[in-house]
Amino acid sequence: MTRGVRSQRRRLALAFLAAGAIASASGAGAVTVVDDAGRSVVVDRPPARVVTLAPSLAELVFAAGAGKSLVGVSALSDYPAAARAIARVGDAGRVDVERVLALKPDLVLVWQRGNVGREIEQLERAGVRLFQLAPQRLDDVARAIERLGVLLGHEVEAKRRAGELRSVLARLRAAHANAPPVRVFYQVWQQPLLTVNRRQIIDEVQQLFIGGNNSLCRPPASMPQELQETLGILVGTFNCRIDVCEQPGAGF
Repeated sequence: MTRGVRSQRRRLALAFLAAGAIASASGAGAVTVVDDAGRSVVVDRPPARVVTLAPSLAELVFAAGAGKSLVGVSALSDYPAAARAIARVGDAGRVDVERVLALKPDLVLVWQRGNVGREIEQLERAGVRLFQLAPQRLDDVARAIERLGVLLGHEVEAKRRAGELRSVLARLRAAHANAPPVRVFYQVWQQPLLTVNRRQIIDEVQQLFIGGNNSLCRPPASMPQELQETLGILVGTFNCRIDVCEQPGAGF
């Protein structure tokens, strides 16, 4: 083998090594995070343009320290105050797909159990990267903050905020561990009379803060009378009238 051939091979080997090093470096920043739909979402760099399709998702992004990346939020996003100045892209009943696409998002956060499937499919077909979240328990909220921190490039801040949340939850659980239970009815809608079951995060919040026992998760036909006789607290959402409180003799 001549000296010229050896030199050429050496240069080729060095070129291949350099190319490999560049490829590794370019892939070193990529992160993979699994969403609540069980799908692995990969980003090469922190998304700079994020759209959220539910108020809770925008709050999670702010909690993870990535609020400045938001370019679109749902109609009812009002917390923190900075969310009110961000463009609106619809609500749980209807997502404005064209508006979302016009914002050119790097990532769209989807409320897994709430957003309309047809519109989510349209976003997917358009090539939009989706990340689905649906925290079911309070501990899931802390984990969601941490995952968003990794995904959006704010891992340190997100871990700190998730840790603070866990500390608050631990203190509340300890403070109410021996509190006597209070019967609670959480009214979601009035006609028909609807509440939540014990698998919802609302139920856990009631237990945590007031020792609430949402025992009437399947309201009987005689609800007004039973409410008057047995309930300690009646809670209504912002968008419904609590008609039962207006019944003659209601003591709430």
